[in-house]
Amino acid sequence: MGLLRETRHARELAIVLVLYGLLAAGSSWPLLRDFSTRLVGDVPYDQRHTIWILWHIKEALLGRQPWLTADLLFYPHGVSTLIDGVGPISGLFALPFWPQGPVAAYNGATLVALALSGWCMYVLARYGRGLLSIVAGAPAPPSDPPALRSGRRAGSSRSGLHPTAAFFAGAVFMVWPIHLVALYGHLEKVFVGLLPLNVLAGLLAYDPARSPRWLCAPAVALLLILLHNGNQFTFALLALAALAALGLVLRRGETRRPFLVRVLASGAIALAVTAPLLMKLAHVARDPAMSVTLGDQSSHYAPDLLQFFVPSIHQTTTGRLFYPHYDTVLLDFTRQSVIPVLSPRADWYGSGIETAVTIPITMLVLASLAWFGSRRATVAWLLFGGAFVVLAMGPSLRVAGWDTIPLPYAWLSRVPGFDVMRTPGRFMMMASVGLAIVAALGLARLMDRTPRRAHLVAPLLTVLVLLECWPRPWPQQVLPPVPTFYTRLAQDPGRYAVLDLPSGFGSPNHASAYQYYQLTHRKPIAWGYLSRPFVRYPIDGLRGILDEHAPDAIDTREHLARLGYRFVVWHKRHAELFGSRRPEQVGDGRFREPPAAALSNAFLRQAFKGESPIVDDDLVTVYRIAHGF
Repeated sequence: MGLLRETRHARELAIVLVLYGLLAAGSSWPLLRDFSTRLVGDVPYDQRHTIWILWHIKEALLGRQPWLTADLLFYPHGVSTLIDGVGPISGLFALPFWPQGPVAAYNGATLVALALSGWCMYVLARYGRGLLSIVAGAPAPPSDPPALRSGRRAGSSRSGLHPTAAFFAGAVFMVWPIHLVALYGHLEKVFVGLLPLNVLAGLLAYDPARSPRWLCAPAVALLLILLHNGNQFTFALLALAALAALGLVLRRGETRRPFLVRVLASGAIALAVTAPLLMKLAHVARDPAMSVTLGDQSSHYAPDLLQFFVPSIHQTTTGRLFYPHYDTVLLDFTRQSVIPVLSPRADWYGSGIETAVTIPITMLVLASLAWFGSRRATVAWLLFGGAFVVLAMGPSLRVAGWDTIPLPYAWLSRVPGFDVMRTPGRFMMMASVGLAIVAALGLARLMDRTPRRAHLVAPLLTVLVLLECWPRPWPQQVLPPVPTFYTRLAQDPGRYAVLDLPSGFGSPNHASAYQYYQLTHRKPIAWGYLSRPFVRYPIDGLRGILDEHAPDAIDTREHLARLGYRFVVWHKRHAELFGSRRPEQVGDGRFREPPAAALSNAFLRQAFKGESPIVDDDLVTVYRIAHGF
């Protein structure tokens, strides 16, 4: 019987994963249609940077690059990849798709991340024991409807939600606005599946009735999250702390002590497992040459209270009413809103990717139904999710453009380790875990009240929430063409560096394009774009390149040669190729502007005065620094 039960569970999980895969394909359209030719999204520098990270992880797995540093960027100084938002987990998602090229690797990782996020939420809702019963030490109340208690399985009265309600939880979690909006170009925010698994790990670890082996579960979850994204790691830590706090408050008498022992034991194990990587990360974060702590920008990016109740920019059904000029992209990829106080201003971000904190109306309606059903469980999950909603509001409560009372985020942002975050709205990633469960509890309540129509109620409500949260067709980006010169360099096994110009320092568009070209030529370059930048250019002797007058051009050229740089490559089409390249903008591929001459750059004009380039084609002009090609 045990083997048969496990087979049924495996079949159920496999079927659900396929369904979430279909939902992911639909909600990310037209990703699948142009899988290997166009990137889904609209933030070209972040997308190219992410492709480079995915490639770097692949190269590290093959033993061709170090894991935690990038010695091919800012050569010969290098830079740590620990401070980047895209971690190795995303790189693993991309691995099966690399044979089809970098676009397929990016799109494939996006599709996998989206589907797995819904699936992981399903696992929490389906197989996690009730939050109330674990943290409060109370059994599921007899008044709970069967859809909440049994999951239609004998002997599993406290196992979790009915499969239909659990699937709904995963679906609403997948299309939750703060998650889907990441498809504009933030792959690390597309995969949020480790957050519900972290909650499940905490529930299993803290439950005194469980085997001591489960004490290791939070450690494994936290390590995986740390390898995925630093922001999500902080959310996960706070989630485990919230579960512990709920337990200590709700439990009474003798049940507190064993619960507290489990909390402390699992915490100690998690600290031991994650400490080595955390220490490396802290060492990088303390580097004064890096700009890591961005907490002082959190007020600028904090959402308005109204944005929790109005649609986000990407929602197609209701978003069109609030953002009629959606096609006009403003600063930082924001949009003009019909509500004036939600439009971007010089001192406030406005309506965009980082303030897509909408709580679906369908969820609010179902939460009210849950309230009249399993009230204690609903309150527990609402407290859990609500705590993160408050954190998502930022350092102060902003209402219709006015800052009012201070909020807990103001204190949290001063705590070392939490001061690196600048976008409070991302706390909705964890808030949505609790709120999705509440919505599923409401659906289960409705199914129990209308058993003869349950087979109609669940699909209709699922369709309703999908219609509410469904995105517009996503914009796409076309990668810039790779110069033939880089293809030639790829055939040379020699180790030497390439200096791309114009400068990539302080220019994400330029630096990310040079990183993308590095996938072809595989030579070290002088620039790089990661989530956290250098305060100043890190390579001594080369800062003269950044001076528009290039006063030390000859000395700089000699220093480049000593450092191992062999070629300077001037990208004459950088204005057209390195910014946004939507398919409708690219058109037939013909250039619409004259090329920028290499000698318009002061360094090239002075350092290579009187010399002829070794390559001068439609894309690049190349000068030789040292001999040997």
